Amino acid sequence: MGNPYVYQNGGDWTWFGARMIQQLIRNGFVQEAYEEVGPMIDMVIVNKGFYEWYQVDGKPNGSVDFKGAAGTLAKAIKMFREWAQENK
Repeated sequence: MGNPYVYQNGGDWTWFGARMIQQLIRNGFVQEAYEEVGPMIDMVIVNKGFYEWYQVDGKPNGSVDFKGAAGTLAKAIKMFREWAQENK
């Protein structure tokens, strides 16, 4: 794991990023959250799965059905919907 930009040394972890999105929403930074969640959702769609992590070049790695990524993104989407309902 000592190589730069590999796994825990620079990988892109959607499950962690989605937790940051949740906190942005929770703290009123909904526009920022919306802007930042787009690339995460795009990666899921383009790669046809909820991968565990992505290399710096966007190549997916790990489990294709990583429930941590699926769950945290789903919760963020639910929070967006709840915010939208409350702020019609």
